Amino acid sequence: KFSVIYVSRVVTYSKIYGALGMVPVFLVGLYFSWLIVLFGAQVAYALQNWRAYAQEKQAELVTQRGRELIALRVMTEVAQRFQQGSKPPTGSEIAGALGLPSRLIGQVLQLLLSNRLLVEVAGLEVAYAPGRPLEQVTSRDVLEALRSGPGGELPMQEGPAQGPVREELARIRQAEQRAGATTLRELIDRSQTPVQAEPGER
Repeated sequence: KFSVIYVSRVVTYSKIYGALGMVPVFLVGLYFSWLIVLFGAQVAYALQNWRAYAQEKQAELVTQRGRELIALRVMTEVAQRFQQGSKPPTGSEIAGALGLPSRLIGQVLQLLLSNRLLVEVAGLEVAYAPGRPLEQVTSRDVLEALRSGPGGELPMQEGPAQGPVREELARIRQAEQRAGATTLRELIDRSQTPVQAEPGER
């Protein structure tokens, strides 16, 4: 209704304003046209990328144990390609090989880089290679990389349980250290060894 009234006024005073009176109408129409185009583009983008968005939301729910498993898979993926003499994988290639969100893989890669378990290889897209010989990287090293950080322990009030708790943690860490002595090369060799069939199976 407003546009009808406005156009009628423009026609009435066309002798004064001429074609310039249609400029505001044109600008308003252009504004709403762009609103429709941009809204349609956002809807199309959301429909095309809903799966990636869902994966990113799932990545936020990954537990610490889950991240440690991912880190071991990332290291073995990079190490396998290195041992085979293949081209170093990029972050997106690692994410595709493991079927995991790129953002989550990127977070794990940064931790592995900061602990010098991986190094960056320059190229059109940054790729990754082992930062040490495969026989010098243990599974324990990878787990520690995920548990390390720039901070430290907070001071706590001493109490009767302080000593026993620290002793228990030390015992657990010693057991983990013994159990985590397997190297990346050994992990790769295990993954390449064919599984023996059980007796009676074909």
